[in-house]
Amino acid sequence: MGEKWICSCGQENDDNFCIMCGAPRPAVTLKSQASPPVENTWVCVCGAVNSGSFCNQCGTPRSTASAEPQTAAPILQIQKKKPRKKMFIIIGASAAALVVAAALLLYFFVFSKSYVVNKYTADGTPEIMEGYALLTDSERDISVLYPEYLEASVQDNGSYIYGNGTNAGCFIRITRAQGKESPEHYFKKFKAMLEEDYSDITFSSINEVHVEDKTLYMIMADIPDLGFTQQYLELYPDYYVSYTSVGYENEDGVNTELYYAISTLKPDELAYAP
Repeated sequence: MGEKWICSCGQENDDNFCIMCGAPRPAVTLKSQASPPVENTWVCVCGAVNSGSFCNQCGTPRSTASAEPQTAAPILQIQKKKPRKKMFIIIGASAAALVVAAALLLYFFVFSKSYVVNKYTADGTPEIMEGYALLTDSERDISVLYPEYLEASVQDNGSYIYGNGTNAGCFIRITRAQGKESPEHYFKKFKAMLEEDYSDITFSSINEVHVEDKTLYMIMADIPDLGFTQQYLELYPDYYVSYTSVGYENEDGVNTELYYAISTLKPDELAYAP
């Protein structure tokens, strides 16, 4: 407590402000109050304990002052955000979508090009032409005619027609496989297969070939010390037939034996009357 003083309103005080009107004590230095609150007292926002209508330290009216000391506002702490799993999920989904889109584009590029697909319609049971023999492959469900002066056989990896005379050592192999195929995809595999066993091979581009009412696609490989190998692809809606001609010298067209095989082949082992 300080010395008593009388305010201009007539109130006797012993603190720095009048407890009745709130007027400051003349020529006084503000001091903080740390005494504990007593009954019928109140604590000003400045921390001073008072009993009158105005704070004796800062003059704040009791009606507008807080009933309790105000605590300092909490300090906002900015925390660094950690990467969220959701972000990784979004990135992973985007990458997967790109892979799927690339695969679809590749499929469209390889399989959606316009290629001629042959259609087979059974036309009764044709007779075997004079001078020809019948080769039937029940495993691959094909039948084909070949000149009777040649030899033919069915092996595990296809049907074979063998050359003779000046074409001795040459042969034609015929196979059939289920499924859809495109020339690009098929001949890519064919090139890779040859390059595993031979070096310095020269390949031609893919050519479209017509034999009577059939359309085929062909590529030629020039293999050192072996000669020319011609590979033909005959497309159907749900399967395809391939012909491999090995050793024949003609490089500008279909050799005679192969021409007979392509033109007479039917995807049906019972196509010809015995």
